[in-house]
Amino acid sequence: MAFGRLRKARWAALFVAMLIVAVPLFLQSCGGGFSDPKSQAAQESVLVSPAQLNEWITNGYGTDSFGFNKLVVLDVATVTAYTTSGHVRNAFLLDTAVDLSAARSDGVSVTITQVPTRAQMDDLIQRTGIDERTVVALTGDSLLNVGFAYFNFRYWGFPKERLKVLDRTNAAYGTAGFTLETTVPPAPAASSYSVCQLTQNTSLRASLSEMINVAEGAIPNVVTWDVRNANEFNGVAGSTTGPSGSATTGFVAFEGHMKGAVNLIHTTHLGPGSSTFVSPDVMRSTLASIGVTPDKTAYVY
Repeated sequence: MAFGRLRKARWAALFVAMLIVAVPLFLQSCGGGFSDPKSQAAQESVLVSPAQLNEWITNGYGTDSFGFNKLVVLDVATVTAYTTSGHVRNAFLLDTAVDLSAARSDGVSVTITQVPTRAQMDDLIQRTGIDERTVVALTGDSLLNVGFAYFNFRYWGFPKERLKVLDRTNAAYGTAGFTLETTVPPAPAASSYSVCQLTQNTSLRASLSEMINVAEGAIPNVVTWDVRNANEFNGVAGSTTGPSGSATTGFVAFEGHMKGAVNLIHTTHLGPGSSTFVSPDVMRSTLASIGVTPDKTAYVY
């Protein structure tokens, strides 16, 4: 299982359904401390409409109130989807098989979807031309994967004001009247920017020992949120696949949920066809129904 922590569930009020993929494993970092994500969060939503994104792509991003004056659009997809299903104009590929996966660091020789290493993040931002002036806009064919990419950028230190997320999938962007392309845009001038020039938000991940303390009731005023489907939560035999993802041979050694956890599947916060997000009010209401409120720390897995 993968564990993440939302400090009092505030800074990510619009993305709680997506922050479900952090893992409590040590990864190479840049050293130093970390900052509280809440202290970085601006009031402005990170979500952008198709019309707004198209406007930026067509006429330029300009200079925003924070002084950032460059936009890089990343399409979070597989290589096949990027070149066949199409992507937002001028978007560079953020490959889900390469940029969102890393080998486990605990001795288990498998590659799983976990927080990428510093080297992986540096490679991504440098090859796509992201520098200290850049705002990153994330698009994709899966809002879950887009959310994972958003989490990674936040974890590695990008503040909220430097991140934008299209408020729907690529297909829904096309349905809204904007063109998707299958051609690969020219490679940008590479940057020398590094996440080591940022302050990592390491508090977004919970360690295994911390999760044990949560399960044992040693940490007060928390709620543990299991975002899987009901069969996985209830431990129905053969419902939970392991890191390999195989439907026949890759099951976990044991099934069920953490002691004291509540269940609300992550797709609850997605609209029809999982192509858009539900409104903030609906999210707040459903979260409150399972005890995820601003006065508590939520542990999500």
